[in-house]
Amino acid sequence: MTKKHILVVEDDTVSASLLSDKLVSAGFEVEVAADGEQGLEATKNKPDLILLDILLPKMDGMALMKALREGGEWGAQVPIIITSNLSPDDGAINKVATYAPVFYLMKAEHSLDDVVEKTKEILKVV
Repeated sequence: MTKKHILVVEDDTVSASLLSDKLVSAGFEVEVAADGEQGLEATKNKPDLILLDILLPKMDGMALMKALREGGEWGAQVPIIITSNLSPDDGAINKVATYAPVFYLMKAEHSLDDVVEKTKEILKVV
């Protein structure tokens, strides 16, 4: 079975590295992008799932999601898990549901293991 490809779009290099290591240990192939523009460019590799921060330099996560969802069939359907420190009730991101992320994880309330488990659940990986 081929490894599932995960794109992590996260500007905090320590968080991105720790999450990447956890995902690789869980058997995933991982690509990391440090800002929204890099993230959008990396979607050309068509990852199986995207872990996306909202507050990013160059292009925020909302703009990246909008570009994906409006950019074609693959982008409209790729599972996106939001990983952010912003509450989903925050006024700055109250439109997040418009772009149909499959799940929203607040970093302060979830461990890296939680993120890996949710990724496995969504991709139906045992």
